[in-house]
Amino acid sequence: MKHILSLIIAVLLATFTFGQETTGTAPYEQSQTIPSINLLTTDSAWYNLRTNNVEKNVAVIYFSHDCKHCQSEAKEIAANTDKLKDVQLLWISSMSSIDEIKDFRQQYGLTGSNITFLKDPNFSIALFYDVKTLPFIALYDKAGQTRKLYRKAVTAEGILAAFQ
Repeated sequence: MKHILSLIIAVLLATFTFGQETTGTAPYEQSQTIPSINLLTTDSAWYNLRTNNVEKNVAVIYFSHDCKHCQSEAKEIAANTDKLKDVQLLWISSMSSIDEIKDFRQQYGLTGSNITFLKDPNFSIALFYDVKTLPFIALYDKAGQTRKLYRKAVTAEGILAAFQ
């Protein structure tokens, strides 16, 4: 009986182990288009990353309200909102609460019509892009194609250069 039970466990373990094959690449490496990820607005409405950004240059900025580099990025963006008026700036956080996200937006004056703050309750952005550091910035052109990924803060000029 022990041998049969051991054999069953070994077969199950092998099935689960080999059934979990992966390509070893993050999802963003398999698709060069803006992902279809559902996020929450600060008003708790659902917002789809792909369908709400058709025919727009998009900057996906993954941040945390208490990240010093993210705060520096916010200052850089706030100082250059006029230059970035044709880029949809999506500030997305998983770690910050809705209230912390709202406070961050107010603190840095990031309130333009092209600026949206979103909550990622499922850490979908971090998983899709394999985010290891903050801020993380993904830039997409009007066709929804990846232009550039930054795993660090970037200047407004750096963002604009990706769309040239």
